[in-house]
Amino acid sequence: MFEYYQHTLCVEAKWLYEVANIMSLYNYKALLRRNKMKRLCTGGNGRRALVAYESIPDRFKSKIRQALKGKDPYDLVKYINFRDYIKPDYKAEKYYRDTYELDNGDALPEDK
Repeated sequence: MFEYYQHTLCVEAKWLYEVANIMSLYNYKALLRRNKMKRLCTGGNGRRALVAYESIPDRFKSKIRQALKGKDPYDLVKYINFRDYIKPDYKAEKYYRDTYELDNGDALPEDK
C-alpha cells in the first residue's frame, strides 16, 4: 500500500482505485494524463505502479487519511517489519532437522 521508492513516499496505484476506492480508474488515469499526479514506477511484468504521495491532490489525501482511520502514511512506513519479507525455506528446515550434525556428531538442538 505505502512504500518508499527513490526516497519518496509512494502509494500503490491499484490500492487507490481498487482496494480502498479512493478514486475511480478513470479519475486516476485523467489525473496522470493532466500531470496532476506523478507516477514514479509503472506497473507490469511483476512491478506495481507507484504514485508519489505528495503529488496526490488534497481532496484524495483526506480520503486516504479517512481510509487509514486518521493515521499518517509517513508513520505507517517509518519502520520496516523485516518479518513481512522473510519467506520460510522448508527444505533448509528439513535438512538442518534431519541431516545436519555438529562437529561432535550430535544433531542440532531443537531450539536452534
